[in-house]
Order: sequence, then structure tokens, then C-alpha cells
Amino acid sequence: MRTKYYAPLVIFALLMICKPVLAQTTVDDIINLDPVSYRAYLIRTSAGNVVLNLEIEVLEGAPIDVLVLDEDNYNVFQQQFREGYYHVYAVFGRQDVYSVKSSVTLGKAGDYYLVFINMHLMESSKVHIKAELEAPSNVGGIILLVLIIVIVLVIIYWKKIKK
Repeated sequence: MRTKYYAPLVIFALLMICKPVLAQTTVDDIINLDPVSYRAYLIRTSAGNVVLNLEIEVLEGAPIDVLVLDEDNYNVFQQQFREGYYHVYAVFGRQDVYSVKSSVTLGKAGDYYLVFINMHLMESSKVHIKAELEAPSNVGGIILLVLIIVIVLVIIYWKKIKK
């Protein structure tokens, strides 16, 4: 293969390796939570350090608890909730709130659960939920790509001078 074909092939390969993860998970919903109930949304990420942007507002009724749980803690939460309580490690947690606006970094790739809980015995809650995943920054990949392009160009130039 000729030297002039190496650079485009290397650039193409690096673009395939360094492409950012584009998260497509979005929730925009209005839910009704009955007394002593919860609703959970699966948030699946294919990369670490993905940011989950949350905007939650109770439109009517009782304040709620909001949790972001990894898969293991969600399983524990489900069991405990059936028993009438919960005490789990949460990536993010707020209790007895009417409004939440926050950004949460999900450290590892995997399944997370956005959980809304109404622990009040007599009052329902009507809740507006907005949640969106934001792809992580790919600055490291871009720097690596530029560095490799420069190295390839230097090698090509050096080979032309040697001829």
C-alpha cells in the first residue's frame, strides 16, 4: 500500500475509536403518584461520566422523594419498599421536595433508575418530570486525534525528504 493512503486510513480509524457517546435517553412526562407508591424510569448509559440533567416539579399534592439508583441498589430498594421503608445508597437523593433542578454525574456505564416516591399515607402527587442525558466531553479523544495526525504528517514529510 502506498504512503499516501496511510493517513486517511489512520484518521478514519481514530474517528471511529474516538467518537463521543451520544446519549439518547430523555424523559418528559407528567405522572400521578398514589399515596405510598413509586415510579421508576430506566436510564441506560453506554459510557461513564454521563450527566443526567433533572427538572422535577410537584404540580399538585404531597412532596416526593427523588432518587437516582444503580441497578444493585434499585433491587434492594424494591425489596425494602415492599416491606414499607427504604434505606439505600443513592447516586442522587432528595427527600420531601416540591421541586428539583440538578445535574447528576453517572460515573460508570450501566443501568440506573430514576425513582419518584410518594411516602405520604393520605395524599397523591401530580409530578412533571424532565430528565435528559448529556454525552460526556470527548476532549481527550480530540487531543489524541490531533496528536496522531501531526505524527502521521511528520512521518510522511520525513519519508518524502529521505527520497
